[in-house]
Amino acid sequence: MTEAVMRWNGWRIARWSAVAILLLLPLAMMQVVPDWNWGPGAFVLAGIVIGGPVLLYEVAARRSASTAYGAGAAVALATSFLTVWTTIVRDDGNGLGFFGAVFTAAACAFVARGKAEGMARAMLATAGVQAVLAAMVATAPITEEPVRVLVLSGVFCLMWLGSAELFRRSARMAAAA
Repeated sequence: MTEAVMRWNGWRIARWSAVAILLLLPLAMMQVVPDWNWGPGAFVLAGIVIGGPVLLYEVAARRSASTAYGAGAAVALATSFLTVWTTIVRDDGNGLGFFGAVFTAAACAFVARGKAEGMARAMLATAGVQAVLAAMVATAPITEEPVRVLVLSGVFCLMWLGSAELFRRSARMAAAA
């Protein structure tokens, strides 16, 4: 076994172990905290929200040997996960629109067929959608903390742009090869 293969296997084991630990944590909490009661549906939803991005990363990492491509996919999937997570955790009713950014990323990635150049444009478009959604939510009359919305969305925009840059680098390396 080569060193690169062992390192890959180590990272893969670490990713899936983290998913398993995050899914077992609520199960352990149910044994300790009397008010913590998750049903099977909650575990399925958590499995999709936590395991889905890891599974998609596995697929994306196999599409290209480029480290930049893998990093771009990881950043895009982490941003999608964090967007979904913060929207689920948020209880003010203002965040549901941000699912639109995740949908934009998924739809544009599908249209780009996962090719690095198209993925770069897809993540750039997603950053634009995130910025527009942030402006809309921050200026909505029911929004209590517009600065918080703008700051959090600004971080997500930077993450989408970082992903776009990594995909752009991957496309340039592929073109140069």
